[in-house]
Amino acid sequence: MFPLGVSLLFMNMGLQAGMEGIPYNPPRTVYQQMYGGYLNFHPKYVTVEGAYYRQSGQQVGDSMGVLPIQAWMASAKASINPSERYGFVLGYDYLSGDDYVPVTYGGQLGMVRHEVIRGFSPINGSRTKFYGLLDYFYESAYINGFTPGLQNAFIGASGKPWKGLDCGITYHYLAVATQLKDLGSTLGHSVDVLLGYTFNSFISLSVGYTYMMGTETMARLKQEGVGQHAHWGWFSLVVSPTLFSKKWK
Repeated sequence: MFPLGVSLLFMNMGLQAGMEGIPYNPPRTVYQQMYGGYLNFHPKYVTVEGAYYRQSGQQVGDSMGVLPIQAWMASAKASINPSERYGFVLGYDYLSGDDYVPVTYGGQLGMVRHEVIRGFSPINGSRTKFYGLLDYFYESAYINGFTPGLQNAFIGASGKPWKGLDCGITYHYLAVATQLKDLGSTLGHSVDVLLGYTFNSFISLSVGYTYMMGTETMARLKQEGVGQHAHWGWFSLVVSPTLFSKKWK
């Protein structure tokens, strides 16, 4: 069997727009589309994945009406597993952003009305799974709804040093995808560490730790007192015994 998988997506979503009693912006339904595809090539020890999606149509804006959408995203990922005991991964994600997001000194964002929405939106998806464990880059993560896009370059390794123990570490370089006035593009660097240990068939322990080193760009775009360093740790103990079972013949 040829080790290639392909999936295609086309989605059309309608949203309400307009207001009662406003002749130049009457109530109506506007539509936006997302379409693209995903590829997965999986020979013996290597898995190569790629995705490309575009967004078009219209997005509900302010009380003045709607704006056209011209946004896109692309990603590539390669996983190498020469053994069941260890593996490596590297990849790159790109989400388009608005053409120009002004950030003045003092941290205030200028007010610019875009004629076209170029910031890619995951709509109902979660970025946590793909762009680091810290939920810094979800939809509307930036002040005033600006979307400067995102670049995520990552590299990681995983292993099983001994029976029952799984561990992994991933480094992320994070940056915006658009030009910023008086600021660099780098948002920060993060490291995710995961450990899991299975004691037996019904008890397991998971532990995680993330360190984020942010930049001035991160702090001024978020406007939430974000410091240069952030830490997040967690653990989960799962106990799932089988209380009773019965097989029917």
